[in-house]
Amino acid sequence: MIESMAAGEGPKFLYLYGPKGAGLSHLLEAFLPGTAESGLRVPIYTAGEKLYAVDDIETLDRGYAQQLLQLQNAVYADADAKLVCAGRLPPKELPLPDGVKNRILGGICYAVVPLDESDRFAELSRQAQLRGILMTPDMEQWMSRHLPRDMRSLTRVMDIANQMALHATRRVTLSVIREAAKAAGLLPAEK
Repeated sequence: MIESMAAGEGPKFLYLYGPKGAGLSHLLEAFLPGTAESGLRVPIYTAGEKLYAVDDIETLDRGYAQQLLQLQNAVYADADAKLVCAGRLPPKELPLPDGVKNRILGGICYAVVPLDESDRFAELSRQAQLRGILMTPDMEQWMSRHLPRDMRSLTRVMDIANQMALHATRRVTLSVIREAAKAAGLLPAEK
């Protein structure tokens, strides 16, 4: 759905909701790269721009909620524009004006559930395989016991391990994973 919207297809409005760690911000970033760094809580509609994203909409104050409604109305009027919003609450529970909630409910709403432990490591193994890394059971066990369980941290460790191994022209092993976790600041440095 996100990919088709980013390509200018699919629905006009999409609302994604779920708990912290479900990957909502990551999905918004996939839809519209630079969303997190834009510095705007609610972007301003600009003719010619077709993609808009708003994160953490349940935290918008009254002024930002009004800006979101204006953005929703402008996107609605633009035949090619798309808006993806993300938040922690189901649409009917959002502490936002009815006009904003009605626009959200007029689109597609999906609950996003975080990956469980086995799914997290299955995805991490898939990502590792794409980099030419063989994820071994001892790597998974160590990472499961010693690292945060969110995909962002696990993927970051895998990326750093891959870079370290490429730089040293060696393969990724458990010791490289440990070094990468230290480099990522996820483990205390040895004294």
